Amino acid sequence: MKRSISCTFALLLVLLCLLPSCGKTGTGTSGTASSSPKDDQAEGPVVPEDADFIVAYAKDPDADIKENIKKIEAEHGITVAVLDYSELNTRFNPFAGAERLALDLATGRVKPDVIIAAKGTNKVAETVMEKGLYRDLTPYLEKDPHINLDNVFGTVLESFMTSDGKIWGISDVMAAQTLLGNDALLGDLAGKSGWTVGEMLDFAESLPDGVMLMDVSQEMGQLMLLGENGYLSFVDLAAGTCSFDSPEFLRWLKFLGALPTQSEYVKTSPLAQVEPEEKYEFYHNNKIALQGVAYFNLQSLVRDPVWFGTNDFTRIGYAGAEGTIFDLAFSDTFMIGKDAAAPDLAWEFIAACMEPDRFPDGRPTGGGTIPVLKDVYGELCEEYYDYYIIGSFSGGGGMAKKDPEVPPPTSETLDKPGYVFEFTEEDAVRLKKDLDSRHVTRIAERLPSEVREIVEEEISAFLGGKSTAETCASAIQSRVSIWLAEHK
Repeated sequence: MKRSISCTFALLLVLLCLLPSCGKTGTGTSGTASSSPKDDQAEGPVVPEDADFIVAYAKDPDADIKENIKKIEAEHGITVAVLDYSELNTRFNPFAGAERLALDLATGRVKPDVIIAAKGTNKVAETVMEKGLYRDLTPYLEKDPHINLDNVFGTVLESFMTSDGKIWGISDVMAAQTLLGNDALLGDLAGKSGWTVGEMLDFAESLPDGVMLMDVSQEMGQLMLLGENGYLSFVDLAAGTCSFDSPEFLRWLKFLGALPTQSEYVKTSPLAQVEPEEKYEFYHNNKIALQGVAYFNLQSLVRDPVWFGTNDFTRIGYAGAEGTIFDLAFSDTFMIGKDAAAPDLAWEFIAACMEPDRFPDGRPTGGGTIPVLKDVYGELCEEYYDYYIIGSFSGGGGMAKKDPEVPPPTSETLDKPGYVFEFTEEDAVRLKKDLDSRHVTRIAERLPSEVREIVEEEISAFLGGKSTAETCASAIQSRVSIWLAEHK
């Protein structure tokens, strides 16, 4: 069965493309042997005959990647060939390099020791994963003193795991999205790790008058409530079957159709009638049950209490992906090629790329990212214990250093409406538990983008008044069934 590994959402793609790898800084160039695709545009880079070690990517490499290539050369006295397919990119096709590298990997034209899939371009990783062109990283993660199974967050390990328990890749940076739920309204659902579409619909119907499920219009309902993989609950990829003709899916369609359109929302929603900084009153007074959040660094994770004005919230995840808290997206994905001539050296290189840069005093510099390593997470959390966290209701915020001689800030003393709270060790433990859970959808098992496009196309026609809910469900069932049969 063919799989698609598109990034979680366009928003996460944008965030990831802005992220430095592990918060690393600096510039540098590698003194490696490199072949230019300009010499042979049709076939891509040519591997030099004297190459001892091959690194292939289709991106503008981060400084730490270049430095670690130089380090490998110097320490082992070898020649590293850098196959930079990004030079094939054009203004008309910015992903031409990734497409060519994927083809060269699939045909066996190049057999790198290390393969790096770039931010926002997943064709390379997709090809490696689907065709089994990787070495299982588990043996290396079992014995590495730092980059190991005990120190890499469980959400990361699970994301890169195959159905037979192999780990086909790993990344040094992640971003995430989820739905936060107000525990005061969630009731028995508080603390749950993911929920079904049916459970979400039951919850929506049980809310008291005057309480909104979420501040969302019809146009954004699918994205904000189900996320990218919500429709996976209606598809059995292994069996090649689907259930879009089920009562639950029909119920979802009718719920979605009942949401206000954007033009209706502007006229009728209470939140659309107030200034942005005044919306918090609805959240803090238990009038809104859910809020979508995107995390692109650790600070964005610790600021969750701003939304509902309390620590009593649950990262319940998008409906449909039962057992899933986060939808994750990754920066560079590192893989060891199946035919790598020096696999142990390849792991040494990958492990070095995953190590965070540090300030002169030893502190990690990765505060601008979400670390994938637990010990780095712990070090970064310590910095927040000495500060008051300030969240502005109109967006943004900051931190104020704790000083026994200075009165702590309060919502009344802020320059603009906002919320002040402390991030404690207890909060860090709770967040770490979520990040270390296995409550994610594996990349290899995510909903194929082609299936999602079929569903969204038919739903668009339904919402546009061109079909009934029943006709829409029937059309999706038929089209997706055909697609699944063709891609077994």
